[in-house]
Amino acid sequence: MDIPSMKEKIVHSTFWVPYSYYWNIISKNSPYCSTPPHRHPEFEINYIVQGGLEFRSGTQAIIAAAGDILITQPNTLHSIYPLKNEQPDSRYHTLVFNPSLLCCTREERPYAALLGPIINGNVTLSSVITKAHPYYEEISTSMNNIVSCAKAGTPLLDLLMKSELLRLFYLILQYEGSAVQLPISKAHLDMQPVLDYVADHYSEPIRLQQLADIAYLSCSHFMTQFKQSIGVSAMTYVNQIRVQHVCKMLTETDLSILNIAGSCGFRNLSNFDQQFRKLVGCSPSQYRAQAKQSQSQT
Repeated sequence: MDIPSMKEKIVHSTFWVPYSYYWNIISKNSPYCSTPPHRHPEFEINYIVQGGLEFRSGTQAIIAAAGDILITQPNTLHSIYPLKNEQPDSRYHTLVFNPSLLCCTREERPYAALLGPIINGNVTLSSVITKAHPYYEEISTSMNNIVSCAKAGTPLLDLLMKSELLRLFYLILQYEGSAVQLPISKAHLDMQPVLDYVADHYSEPIRLQQLADIAYLSCSHFMTQFKQSIGVSAMTYVNQIRVQHVCKMLTETDLSILNIAGSCGFRNLSNFDQQFRKLVGCSPSQYRAQAKQSQSQT
């Protein structure tokens, strides 16, 4: 997928087609944060086929492997990071769907007692389903059917997708029960204006005090809150976003590395090279050469 905006300007669902399907490949040479923290009003399910990745949902950080199924509830801040090791490139399916696809009205008992609290964020489910789950075989069968339906995208298969999604939630709730009353932490939502600001102003100088002011917090409190909510320090996050845009420009343009660094917010070339190597694992010129080689092979 393309690098998404923090504001999620991408339309994942419509009244006519209430879902979107994506097939993703994350190379070991991808920038550190492959999908920056973002949120949207839809559910998201990621089904890993090959490799592994680090998945963050709210304040949870999960190292996921092939076969794992990751579920993100609506309006939950989440992000995806590649794992820096010798494993193969990560490949996974993503389905983003509107809660309306579960085909329940607010007046129905299943919605009021089970689905409504999950959709509204009053109850949280487990974010990852692994092969150790007692219903994994049935859940993975449903996921394979859901993916097949989403790829085809026909009205007839939309019916099957609805039934398989309901079956998937039935299996999850059958195991976890309706007693799962763990409130989702809302602390990360307080950081959303900060994430939006970084997304819009990453090419400009950004000071820590600016970000703290946006969050209406003291600098020290902001640093603690941001690290707890997002998983990295605020300035590390700023550099992640800048480096990600650098990688995109290195791949898609012939501009000089110096010009790209400047247009993405790096004013000091030495600091840029240091941050790039730290987050990506190679120099900008090596990344560009690897990207061009990968493009020539596809």
